Amino acid sequence: MINLKIVDELEIASKEFWTRALVGVLVLSVLLAFLIVRAQQDKWWSGVSFGGEQGRYRVNGGQAGAIGSMGGLIGQPASVRVTLRSTIDVHLFVGYGSIVSSDPAVLRGVGGVFAWFSSTKSFEAVSPGTAELTTTASGSWGCAQISPVPPSAETAVQLQGKECPVLVITVSAS
Repeated sequence: MINLKIVDELEIASKEFWTRALVGVLVLSVLLAFLIVRAQQDKWWSGVSFGGEQGRYRVNGGQAGAIGSMGGLIGQPASVRVTLRSTIDVHLFVGYGSIVSSDPAVLRGVGGVFAWFSSTKSFEAVSPGTAELTTTASGSWGCAQISPVPPSAETAVQLQGKECPVLVITVSAS
């Protein structure tokens, strides 16, 4: 015969285990959600309103400056003067490809392999000169990102992959 007392004790232990496991999962979920929200708030480029600039940049971890406008990455990009060994961080919000330097001998990308998969890229000023940071358009309006009239399918294909100006960096020796 089955000892009913042992069966009852096993049922109680099982219920306690699953209750504690569920509480643990809930606590971990809340902690993870808090950490994700906190990490987003700590981003140096956060706080931008929808429809404003297309990204932000900063030099040597300083004050963030705007990239582009509500219209996208069109027209003359902002110009920045830096000295040798300065670090320039650039973040684009949505709809653009990787950021590249027109002259890696003046301004070289840093950050390793995973930097290519991020919308934030860092560059180091390695020699005097001028380099333009550019990206490629992935949206159907190209660098403009918006337009009062959607482009035709043919025009959209021509605009995708177009090089878009991001920032002009002039590096001085001192």
